[in-house]
This record gives sequence, structure tokens and C-alpha cells, in this order.
Amino acid sequence: MGMSDATFPVYLRAKGDKEIREFRSLEHLRSWVEAIDVENDEYEGWDSRGSQVTLQLQEGNSVMAKSLEEVTAKEEVLRAFNDFATAEGVSFEKPPQPYDLPKTYACVRTAVEEARNRKPWWRRALRRLYLLSRS
Repeated sequence: MGMSDATFPVYLRAKGDKEIREFRSLEHLRSWVEAIDVENDEYEGWDSRGSQVTLQLQEGNSVMAKSLEEVTAKEEVLRAFNDFATAEGVSFEKPPQPYDLPKTYACVRTAVEEARNRKPWWRRALRRLYLLSRS
């Protein structure tokens, strides 16, 4: 199976989690992921073309994002976006151009942020505490 450098932006989520993060560059991705989590295969992801992405460690624990060229997973990434939206209480509707993943993610992210902001302040505070406890 051939691999090439992932086409950014890249969308990642920790396995078993619903939240998806967008990374616009390799440097941004490297600042967020931890080498031990890459080593333990803790992430699943997709690039902007809808190809599955795998993270690899290079010399000095430098993280690389590689696309699996033969594995297009556009429906899978759309389901992941839907799972993210649903977990946040947002109704996800496919945009007119559903395979424009950057635009689709932007729509989902905006709807999620709006839903989060509508929650009472104490629920937002509890969520922040939860996120801090996981990092």
C-alpha cells in the first residue's frame, strides 16, 4: 500500500473520542500530538482529500502525517464529522459540496461552537475542567 505526505488540513480524533480537530500544517499537528500517543496508535484521521491518515514517528520522535493513497474514506470522514456534531447536540446536514472537507468541517465546527456557547456558564466550566483533566 503506497503512502505519501498527507494533504493539509488534516482532521484527527483520538480513538474512542468524538471530537475532531483540524490541523492546517504539520507544525500545528506536531505541537498538539504526543510521540507516545503516536507510538500507541491513539489517533485516527483523514486528510483534505478524504484519504486515511496515519501518523508515524521519525528520528528524534518527530511526527509525520502520511496518507494511505489507495484508501479513500470520504464517507467515513463525513460520518466522523456527523458523530462529532451529534455528540455536541448539533444536527449535521451535509453541505451542498460534501466532499469539500475544509468547508464541511468549518460548518460543523461553527455549529458546535454555537451549541457550546448556548450552554449555561457552569456547564462550559465543567467541560473545560474535564478537558484539562485529560491533558
